[in-house]
Amino acid sequence: MLKRISILFRGTLLAQLIPFITLPLITRVFNPDEFGEYSLYLTCVTIGVIIATLRLEVAIPIMSKHSLHKDLTQIVTISIINSLFLGFLFFIGLNLFDKFTIYNTYFLSGIYTFSIIIMSYYQIYYQYGIKEGKFKELSNNKWLSQLILAVFLIVFGWALNQYMIIALLLSQLIWIIHLQKKLNFSINIKSVEMKNLKSTLVKYKKFPKFQLPIQLLNTFSLNSMIVSVSFLYSSTELGFYSLTERLLRSPINILGSVTADIFKNMSSKEMDEKGNSLKSYGKIMTFNFVTGIILFSFLYLFIDEIILYFFGETWVLSAVYSKYLIPSLFTMYVFFPVNYLYIVYDAQKIDLSIQTVQLVLIIIWIGIARFQDFQITTLIIGYSSIL
Repeated sequence: MLKRISILFRGTLLAQLIPFITLPLITRVFNPDEFGEYSLYLTCVTIGVIIATLRLEVAIPIMSKHSLHKDLTQIVTISIINSLFLGFLFFIGLNLFDKFTIYNTYFLSGIYTFSIIIMSYYQIYYQYGIKEGKFKELSNNKWLSQLILAVFLIVFGWALNQYMIIALLLSQLIWIIHLQKKLNFSINIKSVEMKNLKSTLVKYKKFPKFQLPIQLLNTFSLNSMIVSVSFLYSSTELGFYSLTERLLRSPINILGSVTADIFKNMSSKEMDEKGNSLKSYGKIMTFNFVTGIILFSFLYLFIDEIILYFFGETWVLSAVYSKYLIPSLFTMYVFFPVNYLYIVYDAQKIDLSIQTVQLVLIIIWIGIARFQDFQITTLIIGYSSIL
């Protein structure tokens, strides 16, 4: 287990260090308003990818070898069809809510659609890599992707002064091309038969039925503050809060996602051998708890100095927001692998119920904040408590 964690950890550590190291440059190239709009756009893309794939890609690690290529082809086709529909809905949303002041509506809608298609491909290839145990290739792709994005953001920021989403799109294209080459696996959608799409949906119906709403609820819960701040407060405050989330979610992205991926691989093997995955889960939970205590204690004690030193006085308000989020993010980090445990034990209904209750509580709290005119710090405290 430690060897596999080490392989993915190196790539994921670099993937998180690169944005952290380059973020001081990016925050000097782009102001809080631009940074806030970029964060809102990323949230929309994240939600769009989940809907486009219907979370069918989560089934890839447990797919049988003989039907793997056919099933992957069907999933890609489904995601493309859904992406086109989502692009149309996004266009309507842009006309109803004037939240993106920098970009042309038609231009942004097209970029959004293309981004969802690319990232759907990426998620499918990534899950295929996990199934095949190609952790080294996935590890290298993680840090290379972030390096390319960071370079593009800085170059586009200085040269064009605003086009962060173009930098993101070009980076995404390179990510998927590189990953496809390294995994030595390609998907030919020309062989798709539309009549087989329904059979694929029926075959893996539990994933759209349970994993899709679960992941949507979880994503809405995690990103509800981004959306809420954009509607309740200024884009400047959204920029400050977005920087806070980026910094504090790094430990979760670095180790939490790595241990979750390793747990997927370990638990599937242990389930085949013993009929349960309790030993694997115990190891992962212990590892997350110990490392979480160290990482989040350090962040709580030194977040003020980190932001002031690396980002300057302009962004110091982000340090204030950070103090309120750290306890809840520590809990999220420790229990990060739990989501896949629900899949292993076919207890997705329980997960769905928990996520639903959490989102309802968040929506209620946001509603109270809206009508009571809470300050943003009060909104963050309540949000952190619910998480």
